[in-house]
Amino acid sequence: IYFWSHDGYLNALNTEGEVIWRYETEDSMEYFPAVGPDKTVYFGAKNGYFYALNPEGELKWKFQTGDEIWSTPAITEDGTIYFGSKDNYLYALTSEGKLKWKYKTGDDIRWSKPLIAHDGTVIIGSWDGYLYGLTSKGKLRYRYKASAGIDFSPALIDSTIYFSSGSMLYALKVSTIERYADTDSIITDELIPQAPVVTGGAGLARVADARTPEVNTWTFGTSFAGDRHGADHMNDWNITTWENAVFRIFASWIPLDKLEINAAAGLGYTYLADTGALEPALGLWDGEIGARYEFLRKPQASVAAGARTFIPLRDLAFGGPRFGGAADLLASLSSRDIEGLRMHANLGTEYLENVSLTWGLGIEYHLAILNPYLEFTGEVASGGAPIRVTPGLRILTDFGLSAYYTADFGLNLAARSIDLRGRDYVDQVSAGIAFSY
Repeated sequence: IYFWSHDGYLNALNTEGEVIWRYETEDSMEYFPAVGPDKTVYFGAKNGYFYALNPEGELKWKFQTGDEIWSTPAITEDGTIYFGSKDNYLYALTSEGKLKWKYKTGDDIRWSKPLIAHDGTVIIGSWDGYLYGLTSKGKLRYRYKASAGIDFSPALIDSTIYFSSGSMLYALKVSTIERYADTDSIITDELIPQAPVVTGGAGLARVADARTPEVNTWTFGTSFAGDRHGADHMNDWNITTWENAVFRIFASWIPLDKLEINAAAGLGYTYLADTGALEPALGLWDGEIGARYEFLRKPQASVAAGARTFIPLRDLAFGGPRFGGAADLLASLSSRDIEGLRMHANLGTEYLENVSLTWGLGIEYHLAILNPYLEFTGEVASGGAPIRVTPGLRILTDFGLSAYYTADFGLNLAARSIDLRGRDYVDQVSAGIAFSY
């Protein structure tokens, strides 16, 4: 029988209650020790050290972390030892005390003992409010945001994870938790409009992106899009060279599991410096209300359907109000061979003065918070079949902030949009920022 006492000792008793040995740690312990397959005793202490003692109570090795250790260790059949520390890290050590990997959460790991699932997933809660699921190699497999910090250990029964947070008890089906293709980064899930453009199109929408898809999650953001002439001068901050631009605000809300309600509105601006007509125009450009439902969510793939209604807000200076709508089928697929690689595809229809078929294909690589991507989008309509390519970079953080910077280029003559005053252009740039909570 092993137990600790506040005098800083780990105590070993036999079944008769007699003391076999005592080991002094120079500080007190907070939770329980664990015994490995070879009878080695493992435990952490408030001095930040993790200890391994042989069955006779002699030190085999110790490992130092950056803060107090309150967590009870978990030990697998191959001898790997998992435990958390108040330095925010989950540690994986070999049976010889060598570091295999460590994974940083957003806050302390307190009394939560790592749970080892049947497939090897290491599940642990953190004071940042997230329940994490990691692979045996320390890569994020999934995470779920609870209402408060997670103090204690989760339990797994018949593919359902049970854990407490604040005053709530949670029961999660493993198959329904958003997964992230075993990437290094802490990626969440978002459905914000990506790369909004001057004349309406929203680029390639994604099923899974930059924030956790939890009920009552809100996202707010703003974006800028400018035309080809503005793209040539985007970085000189001279508004007279932008010529045409749209400033948009957007928001989304998740009222039910997998359902998102979203809205956006834009303000149009023109400054025809190249014609010498110093008559800037400023007015409402577009507005839309939409919804999206993710009806399939698997570890490697997800599928959603979305619909939007275009609100006739457009200012008379830009041609007057227009009414229309769009519907899309969205799919995302994670690569099994390349960590962090995710592919996206869209197929839909849109009505805005005429009916068109819309499509999109894209590929994105999650590299920590940096996410470079490349998209191809197009339309098939009576007026032609434009095709565009969009390279870009997105920044996705684990605290809800996301941003992007992208360029949009026409690949054929049909890939033309009409600017705010009615002239043709092909290329544009776009940038935006959003926050989810």
